[in-house]
Amino acid sequence: MPQKKIKTEHVPAVRADIVNFPVQPEVSRAEIALRNALGTVPVNEDAFSRLLQCVRNIQRTKDKISRLLQDLGADLQLMHESTTEIVAAEYGDTRAARSRAREMFFTIAEDALDLTRSQAQLYLSLYHRFLQHNGALSKLNIGELMVLRRRDYSAEEIDAVIEFKENDPAYHRKDIRKFVERLRKQEEEVIDVQTKLDIATAEL
Repeated sequence: MPQKKIKTEHVPAVRADIVNFPVQPEVSRAEIALRNALGTVPVNEDAFSRLLQCVRNIQRTKDKISRLLQDLGADLQLMHESTTEIVAAEYGDTRAARSRAREMFFTIAEDALDLTRSQAQLYLSLYHRFLQHNGALSKLNIGELMVLRRRDYSAEEIDAVIEFKENDPAYHRKDIRKFVERLRKQEEEVIDVQTKLDIATAEL
């Protein structure tokens, strides 16, 4: 007896929903800055669009440079560790050996990489300073990292600067120190109010 063919229903392919991603804060800041720079000079939309595209391209390039600087610091650190291990294996882990390894490291940086001693030291120190901070090396450029490399800037303050940069169109690198000063003043005011409340509570 012939078997009946089982009729299968055609299931249409699932199509991905179209998602409109929000405009990045950097784009908004770039557009605002560009319009402010142009001022009252009449510019047609085509010319403005070309200028804005240049600004966006340069921003992406700067972001890429920041990521590459992170890689550069990591490789310099590995190079420094390797030269230290090589010298220590030959002369022992002594102060003189470590000094010799450091000189070897700088010689390689100068002769093989065309980096001055100060450049190699800068990249290495920035890597050491921000290695344990989640996001600083990838979200801040070298100029911003140089401003924040002092040890008196806390991890919380660096987080606040990153948030300031990502979300505030008024952000400029030159404002970092003033921004942190305002944060510290606000914190001091909060502590002062809390202290007064604690004293008042204790006196009840």
